[in-house]
Amino acid sequence: MIINPFRGYHEDERNILDPRLSEAVKTLATIDGAFIVRGDGTILSAGTYLRPALAGEALPQGLGARHAAACSVSASTDAIVITVSESTGTVRMFKDGRIITEIEKPVRAG
Repeated sequence: MIINPFRGYHEDERNILDPRLSEAVKTLATIDGAFIVRGDGTILSAGTYLRPALAGEALPQGLGARHAAACSVSASTDAIVITVSESTGTVRMFKDGRIITEIEKPVRAG
């Protein structure tokens, strides 16, 4: 989708938990493509186009291409894949081609 914005940076400067990266991560999360994050939190790439080889389970009505790709990637790899719904803010985790967790965005009172 885009040229990897993290390419060329040292691993110490690419950790997803580093508060100095929070604004960059938020901005990059608004574009198409996936973040690839290693188990230790190091961001390997962002805006990545994925072409998984396997399909996962059928998804609930209303979930789009982002969720279908996440489901398929988790079916094709050992990765746990996390999505955030653009419309509802619901966070979903996929493993082995199926949804394993859903966290709905809390509704603010007032």
